Amino acid sequence: MIVFSIMAISTLTKKWFNRTASRKKLQIAQKQLLDRYVTGYTISHVPLASGDFINTFDAGNIKAKKTVVMAHGFGAGLGFFMRNYGTLSQNGRIISFDWLGMGGSSRPKFTKRTVCSDEVIEEDQK
Repeated sequence: MIVFSIMAISTLTKKWFNRTASRKKLQIAQKQLLDRYVTGYTISHVPLASGDFINTFDAGNIKAKKTVVMAHGFGAGLGFFMRNYGTLSQNGRIISFDWLGMGGSSRPKFTKRTVCSDEVIEEDQK
């Protein structure tokens, strides 16, 4: 059984979710959190055509019959599932990812201002 102090987890969690943290600090915090709960995992960045990337986590047996894909909610990161990965990866393969703009994935630069639904409706009626 692995036991960690609440203070240590709290400190690492704050590092994980600090939106102003540098990419390097985020990677260090991610590794520290995941190393506490799972072994034999891979973190990789899947490149997109736009030049952005998706941060992915892969653990367990890649030839397993069962694969679980885990996606976090808005404003979170794949670290949300840190306590689940170890147990789940013993029974199959686990793939988790950070949505674009969240967690360890790249933050795309948005170039177009969002329009209100009223503006869209008016445009469609012309």
